[in-house]
Amino acid sequence: MKPIAIVFCIALSVALSGCTRDDADKQSSSKEATPVAEHVPSPDTSDADVRALLSRLETPAAAHVFRQYNATSGKQIQDHLGDIYGANPEFQQDAGGQRRLLTDNVVGPVTLKWLTQFCRDYGIVASDPNFERAVVASLEQVALIATAYPDWVQILSSAGFEEWIAGQPDPARKLSLQRRRSGDASQVIALIRQYRSAPPPVRRGAAPIELTFGYDPKRTENSGDLAAVAQLIGRLSGRPPVQESIFEEDVREELKGIVPPKGALALVKRHSRVDAYLVSDELLQRLQAEGMSEAAVIALKKVPRKEYADALEFQDVLSETAAADGQLEAVENKMLDIVRGARVVRYQVPAEIADKLAAGGQPDPALAVLFAGLEDAQYPTRELFDAALDWQVRRALGMCPDVPQKRPVEDMPGGLQGKLDEPGLAQLKALMHGDEASFKRIVQLRARHGCNAAEQLQADEIAYRLARDVIPRLEGEMDFEMSNTVPARAVRKKKNWAPDWCRCARPNQDGMVYGFYPLWLDAGERQIDFGSLTRIGLYGVTVDNSGALRGPPGMEKLIVPDHLASMMRAAHRHDVKVDWVVSRSDWSEWGTLTVKRKQEVLKALEEHIEGLLGSEPDDGGQAAIWLASLGQDAGPTGGDGVVLYFRDFPAVDKDLYNAFVIDLHKRLDKMNPKRRISMAVDYKDLGRTGPFAYRNLIDLIKEVNPVEATFADSGRQMGKDIPILALLQEPTRDSKKALRTGIQNALHGADAARLQWTLAPVVAYDGVGSAQLADDIVFAAANYRGIGFWPLAFAGVPDEDDKLKDNDANRLLKAFLQPFGDPTDNIIYRAGILCPYRLELRWLFWGSLALAIGVGAVYFNCRGCNERVDNSGLYFAGMLALLALPLVTLGVLVVSDPLLTGYLKYTLALYGTGGIVAAALVSRYYFKKSRRKLP
Repeated sequence: MKPIAIVFCIALSVALSGCTRDDADKQSSSKEATPVAEHVPSPDTSDADVRALLSRLETPAAAHVFRQYNATSGKQIQDHLGDIYGANPEFQQDAGGQRRLLTDNVVGPVTLKWLTQFCRDYGIVASDPNFERAVVASLEQVALIATAYPDWVQILSSAGFEEWIAGQPDPARKLSLQRRRSGDASQVIALIRQYRSAPPPVRRGAAPIELTFGYDPKRTENSGDLAAVAQLIGRLSGRPPVQESIFEEDVREELKGIVPPKGALALVKRHSRVDAYLVSDELLQRLQAEGMSEAAVIALKKVPRKEYADALEFQDVLSETAAADGQLEAVENKMLDIVRGARVVRYQVPAEIADKLAAGGQPDPALAVLFAGLEDAQYPTRELFDAALDWQVRRALGMCPDVPQKRPVEDMPGGLQGKLDEPGLAQLKALMHGDEASFKRIVQLRARHGCNAAEQLQADEIAYRLARDVIPRLEGEMDFEMSNTVPARAVRKKKNWAPDWCRCARPNQDGMVYGFYPLWLDAGERQIDFGSLTRIGLYGVTVDNSGALRGPPGMEKLIVPDHLASMMRAAHRHDVKVDWVVSRSDWSEWGTLTVKRKQEVLKALEEHIEGLLGSEPDDGGQAAIWLASLGQDAGPTGGDGVVLYFRDFPAVDKDLYNAFVIDLHKRLDKMNPKRRISMAVDYKDLGRTGPFAYRNLIDLIKEVNPVEATFADSGRQMGKDIPILALLQEPTRDSKKALRTGIQNALHGADAARLQWTLAPVVAYDGVGSAQLADDIVFAAANYRGIGFWPLAFAGVPDEDDKLKDNDANRLLKAFLQPFGDPTDNIIYRAGILCPYRLELRWLFWGSLALAIGVGAVYFNCRGCNERVDNSGLYFAGMLALLALPLVTLGVLVVSDPLLTGYLKYTLALYGTGGIVAAALVSRYYFKKSRRKLP
């Protein structure tokens, strides 16, 4: 690390009450081996650290370096200390004595005292192998800056400076960041001078979240001629791994303003990716949430907080540390999960970068076979996609299956879902050249059923090793980032989004089913089985720094395209609610805002959300629906609710988040009709300190929807609780159970049950693992509010038996997520086929009711009519039919119209009254007939 990198980190630590040891560990391994600080201490440095520093400063090696520097440098060590600490009263007292102990050019006890203070303040630790050089180099850099700007620490760490850099256009912003991070003293001084002379910055809006992550082997990348790029980037080869943002800055600096061909930087990053391993606080929290014992977690805390470049070395350190505390078995049982969770990505340009860039972007055929199950699947976050890659390797190997996950017989008789066939296995052998023993064991374990614990552990180990080898190869050959745009759509040939056999939405009480619909999704001519859904979330809307909403490219102003408007109308026709998913994940500029400004942004966001939901869709037929329901049904709206998807929201702003959710709920609750607020949370964020901690979530739910009754009697009231959509990583079998365990460990009693009930896990179904999906559905039905899909499942095509294909998600939902009993025996379920036509039925009811009232009035007031009816059975039967028609229509509405199904039991009195009237009329008719004179 260059000395100024240490300087800047300490500047931030002074202004922000100290950097953490973990953050400094990450920085210490991110630059070349020039003077390095292993960590940046907090202001409360222990006495042991001070003694270690003083002991190192008093060594002969240090004395030699100090004498050599004083002899050759124009500015001596004591002069540098005076430039840095000259305004310090204690320094002035030490310097002003008769002996002039800080101006005699001798590194004596007093000078060593202030050198120790300098090391403490600027994060130079005694264990650094280049300790002496780091001291003098950093001292010189800091002194030069402090001479020009004594308040430079406050300047570099100020919100105004951060905002000024953020407002610069690329590549000037990147250059300023690079100079602030690792520039020499003259560059930092020039940067501060430029900041002080610059006009007030213009705030930039946050870029839309338009990236998804997926694998498409057919997608090629036009990267152009990369020879010139490879020649320049080759100068970076051999440097220690650096973080992504720093790596990009270094690459752009080497290019010296050359605009690289399209995708060149992405290719360089993919080929430069390396793995490191670090035990972080987030990993320890996740392991504890997943059930690891507290003693084992405490043992892992003792692992040195540094990054290990080799996985085997990292595992050895884990084992040695755990064995010292008697927790070896507990750690060994979770070793693979620990290694995966500890893996962090770094970037280092390989020596053969030119050859790699020349190879292009097409994946190896063997890799394409191995990852065939992930073709064309897109995930909303990189973490979910990485987990899917790892799961695909395990599924393809097919070793030691947990359950006999059978495909349909006509598809793959006796085979496991997603398992490599024999030609694919031969391709895999080519990938594993040099590891014949592991390949032979894979073949053996593929044929096993009912593996014991040792064999299962061996299968997991082999799968992990293979994933560790082949996934980086795939990442080096493929571009996973997908920049999505809403294209201009052609008119659909199929005007109906729902198939003919589609019923209305699944009721909430039968288990919520949520489907995400990315705004850029090309549905083509596919249709949606609305009867399997409860709500649909339109994904792709983001928030800028002013609180305004922005759509993805192609619909930035949130003008709904025709195809999407028709889908929303079809959803409302089938009583499926449509939400807008409001997302944001980049909070870097958020941290530069004042508390008052943050509150203003959130207040503006509330207003924009209310405006979006209050807008009326074109040609929605709201007036006819409103009249037919006597104002009880407003018809299609601009949206039925909003889902807040704030990834990595700063924990320090938890109270702001809570206040925002409560105020937004009140706003939406006052709208007509009422709108609903929901939250989407990544699995990794749930339970962490901040707004998504379990205790904060349950407190927020109680604040929004206070339930006064006892828990056993509060089911109907709890229906108003905020739903929480938890996006789970694959394989879901572990994460969905760990989520339940984490809630039960953090909360107790009614609180744990209530929070668990508000959750709905969201899974990414790739159309292959239907047995795993069936297990997910059953577990969600038994433990959570429901289940969600990313993206939603489209309708399948019924076969001869009117059953969907075995791997169709909608069929699995109908089979495994049902209320008690057979739903096909329920009259409401059978009448659901009429639900989409409830508007026509409503008008038929009102028309028949008006006709019946009119006929009744004529009958009771027209003597000739009475005689005709009394004397003609045909007229009498017609009159009864006209009177019975509104009752029959109302009966159909009550069992099929979601607006009336809740009043089903109250219609018995109405039908009893109608039956009495009909009986009276029939009795009167036959009484008159019996007294009628015969001709």
